[in-house]
Amino acid sequence: MDQRIVQFIGALRASGVRISLAESEDAFHAVEHMGVQDREAFRISLRTTLVKDASDLARFELLFPLFFQHGEPPNLLNPAENLTPEEAKMLAKALRQFSQDLRRMLEKLLKGEPLSQQELDRLDQLLNAEGETDLRYQNWLARQMEKALKFSDVRKAMEELMQLLREMGMSKQRLEQLRRFLQSNQQALQEQLRQYAGQRIAEKLSEEPRQERLDNLYNRPFHMLSEDEMDQLRREIQRLAAALRTAGYRLAATSGTAEALAIAGHEARLVAKLGAAEGDPGEPILELIASGEVRLVVNTPTPRSGAVRDAADIRHAATAEGILCLTAIETAVAAAEALDPSVAGLLAEVRSLLEWMPRAPEPVALAPAGRESGAPVATAGRDGRD
Repeated sequence: MDQRIVQFIGALRASGVRISLAESEDAFHAVEHMGVQDREAFRISLRTTLVKDASDLARFELLFPLFFQHGEPPNLLNPAENLTPEEAKMLAKALRQFSQDLRRMLEKLLKGEPLSQQELDRLDQLLNAEGETDLRYQNWLARQMEKALKFSDVRKAMEELMQLLREMGMSKQRLEQLRRFLQSNQQALQEQLRQYAGQRIAEKLSEEPRQERLDNLYNRPFHMLSEDEMDQLRREIQRLAAALRTAGYRLAATSGTAEALAIAGHEARLVAKLGAAEGDPGEPILELIASGEVRLVVNTPTPRSGAVRDAADIRHAATAEGILCLTAIETAVAAAEALDPSVAGLLAEVRSLLEWMPRAPEPVALAPAGRESGAPVATAGRDGRD
């Protein structure tokens, strides 16, 4: 089950749902606590821990049954078991009139047998060799599997079988019962194919390499980045640096980020990393933060970067100085662009709600007749206050 959950999380990420390592860990803790026996509780556990944006709910609900209904056979009926010995002989004789492939499919429908895993896997190898990863092709792939199994020929054979049994003297009531059961079983097989097609696409989707997060790219040596990753990194650094420059900021960065900024055409004041050897170029980063010159810190460590402890020290230093510290590149870009002076004129004047709302007159209850004019009166208010 753990491997299935890992695949499910991978498919969600590949389809665009943002899930952090911490959220993945929370999902496993929730499942460990809630268990998997109650399927609805299991679904809610995963949805609560993995989905934080309402727009991602539809993708979760689409993928969940494809990963956690695997192996459940369709509900098929067995009409052959209710036949009398004479009717069974009629059926066996009629089936011999069909080709081997059609007879095998008709017998499967008459016995209520689902497609085996081997049969499904052979269809997948035949029709989905390239490994489709777009769930919009689920129904198309299922229809291709139906064609490979000659479902249209099977439907015609079902009618021919009914005609042969009618000519052999089978009762009208029994014929109608057989027709209903055969049609129901074929629909169940169609649903089995649709579910299997969706499961295979979802599994391939979970294996698809996803675009690495920008925060991870920042923490990898530049000579290890592909050309596409370099382009992605260059675009986002350009956006971030340009937005900060427009807002009036000067830039300071450690060597790796300074190199990335230089690639994007921006100069940066060199800052030494924490733990740098004496004599290394650049100002000590904690001293620069404490100097009063810094107004914004963007620090994006990842578990693989080996800088998590340094990041905690940097954040603590920034917090102590009252400096905003952002830990995701996407957030930093959005914040930097919001600092653009041209945006300020578009913002509404900010006031408290009480300042915007006119003050309502205080409600007063009239004194009952006969009460002296100087007696106290009741006023409406919460806890005795206006």
